[in-house]
Amino acid sequence: TPLSEGTLKRSDRSVEQLNEMMGGAAQQKQQDSAVPEAAGGPIIEKVSSALGQMNIPEEKKEFVLAQLKFETGKENLESEVAKKNNNVSGITWNKNFPESWKGSARPSGEGGYYVKFPTYADWAKSYVSLLKKDTGLGNPMDADSVEEYVARLKKNKYFTGDEKEYTEGLKKYLTKDIRRK
Repeated sequence: TPLSEGTLKRSDRSVEQLNEMMGGAAQQKQQDSAVPEAAGGPIIEKVSSALGQMNIPEEKKEFVLAQLKFETGKENLESEVAKKNNNVSGITWNKNFPESWKGSARPSGEGGYYVKFPTYADWAKSYVSLLKKDTGLGNPMDADSVEEYVARLKKNKYFTGDEKEYTEGLKKYLTKDIRRK
């Protein structure tokens, strides 16, 4: 189950970094229109496949999937935002993205629009690039344990909630083999 509202709020700085990084990736992609992936198949399978195509070690892929499941509160990652925008993590569109990547409107209290990625693979490449971004505070994708992964996310201001609570939340979604390590 998802945590109470406010527990997992991302800092403004991390959202800005994400939007800057994503905008750069978006501008490099030469496409005239954002066509979502064909319907069918669970989102979790599409995201897992996209991460697998990036040659991410299985343990690191598990960390990312557990994080997404924990933050969305959905084992299968099925959400309206993901379905409409190929955007599992709710990345916000800004002027650095192509106009054609402007997705559905965010809630009125937040304002703006989600990025509508052409495919889940495009989303995955951008999201992992953010996680690998060298901030000098430790790359989460280099972590050897879920505790270290979360600690590095926290240092990089990816979330502002309680680190122990966040770690325990991710552990609930890890496979048994990964949890034992």
